[in-house]
Amino acid sequence: MAFKVHAFLSEKEIETLDAVSRTLAPAGTSLDVAADVAGAISGAASLAEQTNFRRALALFDNPIANFVMAGAAKNFPSMSFEERERVMRAWSNSQIGLLRKGFQTFKRLVLFHEYSLIPEGSDRNPHWEKMGYPGPVSTPDVAKPITTKEISRSTALEADVVVIGSGAGGGVVAAELAAAGQRVVVLEKGGYYNEADFDGAEYKAMRDLYDKRGLLTTEDVGIVVLAGSTLGGGTTINWTTSLPTPPHVLDEWESELGVSGAGGSEWQASLETVSARIHVTNEYSDQNRQNSLLREGSEALGYSWRTLSRNVNNCDDCGYCGFGCRFGAKQSTLLTYLQDAHENGAEIITNCFVDRLMISNGRVAGVEATVDGHALRIQSPLVVLAAGGIHSPALLKRSGLTNSNIGHHLHLHPVPVIYGVFDEPVEAWRGTMQSVACEEFETANEGYGFVVEVPPVHPGLAALGTPWKDANSHHELMLKFANTAFFFALVRDRDGGRVEVDDQGNPVLNYWLSKRDAATVIEGAKECVKLLVAAGAHSVGGIANSAEPFTVSSGADLNSFLEGIDRRGYKTNDTTLFSAHQMSSCRMGGNSSMAAFDPEGESFEVKGLYIADASALPSAPGVNPMISIMGLAHRNAQIIKSRI
Repeated sequence: MAFKVHAFLSEKEIETLDAVSRTLAPAGTSLDVAADVAGAISGAASLAEQTNFRRALALFDNPIANFVMAGAAKNFPSMSFEERERVMRAWSNSQIGLLRKGFQTFKRLVLFHEYSLIPEGSDRNPHWEKMGYPGPVSTPDVAKPITTKEISRSTALEADVVVIGSGAGGGVVAAELAAAGQRVVVLEKGGYYNEADFDGAEYKAMRDLYDKRGLLTTEDVGIVVLAGSTLGGGTTINWTTSLPTPPHVLDEWESELGVSGAGGSEWQASLETVSARIHVTNEYSDQNRQNSLLREGSEALGYSWRTLSRNVNNCDDCGYCGFGCRFGAKQSTLLTYLQDAHENGAEIITNCFVDRLMISNGRVAGVEATVDGHALRIQSPLVVLAAGGIHSPALLKRSGLTNSNIGHHLHLHPVPVIYGVFDEPVEAWRGTMQSVACEEFETANEGYGFVVEVPPVHPGLAALGTPWKDANSHHELMLKFANTAFFFALVRDRDGGRVEVDDQGNPVLNYWLSKRDAATVIEGAKECVKLLVAAGAHSVGGIANSAEPFTVSSGADLNSFLEGIDRRGYKTNDTTLFSAHQMSSCRMGGNSSMAAFDPEGESFEVKGLYIADASALPSAPGVNPMISIMGLAHRNAQIIKSRI
């Protein structure tokens, strides 16, 4: 077979990647997964990541390495299928961390594409019918009510305020300052999509709405990081769970981290104001089968649980809202605060990458950016940074700021996901995404515990997160997808990592679990197992790639199984973790030795530079953080308005 050179890969490398893909995925489909994986890496990965990808392919093609791994001194494409599977298992279970990293990189890329791609000329993935998955949905013909500013050549602008980012923080600040009569320009790295674009096609949504096309991970690949990159930011694609910052966390921010007023009435008023604007309610918190299973498991174990409030209005609970809400029911900043800002004269520019801040004599003077290849320079005496927990610190580093806290204290709310197979249909993709949380362990471990929730799950995400020991067993499990529930433990991480930048200025997430946080992750995973068994699952797994699932009918002892989880412990890239929350990497605090921004949200280094996003949160709140971010942004906006 002749292989076409694709992007940065040679014909020989594509041949090896094709062999890897056909080893990981079930045989017999018409999908050209290797070509799409190559295209995704070419389009989304940094130069360093592309280099590492090619090195891993070269190792697969090394006969000596393959002899050591599987007793076959051949390059990978020339091996038999059984020999290739032995090599893959050797990588996946290796004591060498780099090999496990390589395995997870290929496994996640290949299996996500295998189960989410729709072949040209079709409207369905070839696996979906047997899995019972319905696929994309119809969309309404809805015009885009925000008119964005076009940049078609090198451009210079002036503004009173530049807001970098349009998500939970940036949207709120833009609306507040525009309503106060300021000339506001909002810069968004992603594109502008609305209800007419949100058809629920998983592959397309990840490509268009998520940072790095959904391929973002920590540097060691240990955590899959889901972050919005579209107008409205994470509020456009999140799961609508709307919880206020817990009182004990607000008190901690004030008493331990020096954020004056965090536990007071003004901060609380901001939380209530944003909740009202985005229509936070539990009126639409009906329980789909997956949520009701979490409630039933909690009740069976005597654990406390609560109904989750959501920022929706007239919600039809279609279950695809992680790919954007086609009904316009989700009250994201796209439909609320950004619309308010637009109606009050704010200019909004999409597909805009901010290269650096302009700084003069210790004050911010504006920004330099690139829009679709065109240079954009905006002079402004005020800049509000709201690019999120990943890109805000990277921008500050590119701009030459030196506060030692920039990029540090990164929190991710690491999430282990455990699956349970039931005798009945669960259809984890259908209905209310999150309406129940088990809160029994929320304040455990001196306030750094976890809550158990459920995610909406579609085939690509399920495939990349499900353990793999061979193509057949993985596919057999995927065929049970309709009867599978997924529980996860959202861990409030006490210790954190950092955001650095590579030679091209791209953010790099160096995050590792401390022993304490790793122990909490394991504790959370065990409780998910117990809850699924209590809810009636007959098979439970997902703890680690090397672990066999717990089968209730086998007569195995659950306590012994849980003890085995303890003995195995946490090992990077054996347990797959996820994060949908990236926080605290430019945190606010009482002084410059502990924080990058002061208690009122202004930079310790640069006057006129304010912060209003997840990166400003002094520590992880331990609950879904949207309301925490919006409340902080609203509170900081009032301070900015008082100083104008």
